[in-house]
Amino acid sequence: MRWCGPASLRELALVGGTYGVYTLTRNTLPSHVARARSNALDLYHVEQQLHVDVEHATNGLFAAQVPRLIAVVANYAYSVPHLAVTVAVLAWLYVARPAVYRRARSVLVTTTLLALVGFWLFPVAPPRFFPNLGFVDTVVRDRTWGSWGNGTMNEISNQYAAMPSLHVSWSIWVAALVILCSHHWWVRVLAAGYPLLVTAVVLGTANHWILDAVAGVAAVALAVAICAMLSGIRRLWREQALPQPAGH
Repeated sequence: MRWCGPASLRELALVGGTYGVYTLTRNTLPSHVARARSNALDLYHVEQQLHVDVEHATNGLFAAQVPRLIAVVANYAYSVPHLAVTVAVLAWLYVARPAVYRRARSVLVTTTLLALVGFWLFPVAPPRFFPNLGFVDTVVRDRTWGSWGNGTMNEISNQYAAMPSLHVSWSIWVAALVILCSHHWWVRVLAAGYPLLVTAVVLGTANHWILDAVAGVAAVALAVAICAMLSGIRRLWREQALPQPAGH
């Protein structure tokens, strides 16, 4: 069984340790509230100049135009599946697609570490912190369990870690791996729609700007490039280390 033995324990320690370090580091980064709010307004201004500022309309749809039940479902879709779906796909790859697992895990870990760099260099306040611009924090409004609508979460979570959107990054990773590895067309169709759903949810709940989502896509692409480069370097190193045949 692949679930048993030292290899599986090492993988569990690596993935769990990475997420633990990510969470601890993200939540203990300096908030830089004034800088984060300034960065957010600058970001919004750029979006307006580019005519891609879709957050207000999307948030207005979730906050006022859809039935409250749909908004509540969106709030929980933001809070819960983000980690659960990613871990489930990672576990599935480990068991069912071991040839793909190691590279997929490396891309996921690298993406997460790149996000930490983004949070450190460019703190951004999410749209929900700007009710004066017409944004509605649906997560707080509907008192979503397990989120910053809860006082404890509000105290321990860094709410300015928004650029890039790791929700979008991980959803792209999930979709790409499921499309690549699944044999069922309907599963691949659902996977293709998953990042679109996640993007709609993070915008509709006023938790991210659209450029946060774009940066999330860029983070995955950069992680893939970094992992490919490192893999090529390791392969070249191994080839150089092999004993040469006689006569060469």
